[in-house]
Amino acid sequence: MSDPTGPFLSVRGDARQTVAPDYVTLASTIDISRGSKGEALRAAAARLDRLIADLATLGAEALSVETERRPLTWSAQSGTTSRPGG
Repeated sequence: MSDPTGPFLSVRGDARQTVAPDYVTLASTIDISRGSKGEALRAAAARLDRLIADLATLGAEALSVETERRPLTWSAQSGTTSRPGG
């Protein structure tokens, strides 16, 4: 038996497309106790600097109008102080 239209070819396949995520919100608290308010603020600033450096190794940039659509941005929202135990 021969097919008058020629050989028959059947093709099957799967396709996937990966898209970048929209955004994620990560909340973090830096809680420091020291002998004085100045010492605590310096220690908290140093810890925040380390966190920002760690995020930078992942490609994160400070959130701004120019970076709002970048894959990974960060922003610091607030800072507070309080007396120990208060």
